[in-house]
Amino acid sequence: MSEGRETLIERAKLELEQELAERIKVAEFHEQVKTSLDIAKRLIQNGKLSPEEIADVTTMPIRFINEMIDEMNFADFCRKKIIEGKPEEIKRKVAEQVNREIALKMIKSGKMTLEEIADICELPLEKVRELAAEKSDS
Repeated sequence: MSEGRETLIERAKLELEQELAERIKVAEFHEQVKTSLDIAKRLIQNGKLSPEEIADVTTMPIRFINEMIDEMNFADFCRKKIIEGKPEEIKRKVAEQVNREIALKMIKSGKMTLEEIADICELPLEKVRELAAEKSDS
């Protein structure tokens, strides 16, 4: 194989790797948004936090929270706002990360029980207890 052809092949491989990395970033971002929307929905249904507090713990703009509150059908709202079809592994990994981060913020706010946080963030109660213990240690 000639050196010029090898260079072209290596350049093509690099471009493909960069494109794949960018697609993964986009998929992860979409999954973060979806997970935050799901948690915001559960927090709204729970009714213990104000819209401003929900926006704060989910890092969602208050206008989105207010829009969700006004929206009668959350499933339709989510379908309009979220692009479906990301690989399951990315969805799981990002959802776990976002759930953990939001649970930590909720623990810090001190407005909900650990059981409520576990339920809303869809985390095992033991995991929420560990997060609370880590928070108090720091």
